[in-house]
Amino acid sequence: MQTEAKAIELFVQDGTPAGVWYCPKCKRVGGDLEMVEQCCEPIICSVEGCENTCKKHWTVCEECRIRRSQERCNSVWNKAALIELSDAQHLLCPEDGDRLVCHDTAITMAEEDGVTRFYDTSETPLRLHADAILEHAVDDWYEDAYSELVLAGAVESLQKVLDSWCEENPHSCWFEDNARKVDLSSHAQEDNGVG
Repeated sequence: MQTEAKAIELFVQDGTPAGVWYCPKCKRVGGDLEMVEQCCEPIICSVEGCENTCKKHWTVCEECRIRRSQERCNSVWNKAALIELSDAQHLLCPEDGDRLVCHDTAITMAEEDGVTRFYDTSETPLRLHADAILEHAVDDWYEDAYSELVLAGAVESLQKVLDSWCEENPHSCWFEDNARKVDLSSHAQEDNGVG
């Protein structure tokens, strides 16, 4: 018999309760009656003091998520050591989609767009790992195939070839070093006549 509950309890063919409820409004099915009963109700943000409603399946509203994200970014920024532009390698701009930029582009961004926060980067050279390559290569082989290659010295032999190739063909990637920052806000102010 249906009670005043919004959710409808479902039963198996022999009439035994299935332990599952159904919301006729949004067609949601779930094993938690309270959850199914509240599925169509607005969800209030769980951040203390916030009364905003959340998007479906969220417990924190978009405004609070943006604020928390900005607080985390500011915390990382504030902990970073300030360095001079000339001491930085390539620069990474978190305010512009984590774009890698050169010094001249960073200065232009500060002058024209007011983008002033940049992180230094650290170079990571390409390194090829023989053990990973060989393990992947024989993944579908018999059980002890990789162990036999290791015992036969194949990993060390291949690693020497790979190291030699990497020396002859150097490639690098630059990754954010958020322990070092470059702040061009004073430079931007000088160029705007505020300096």
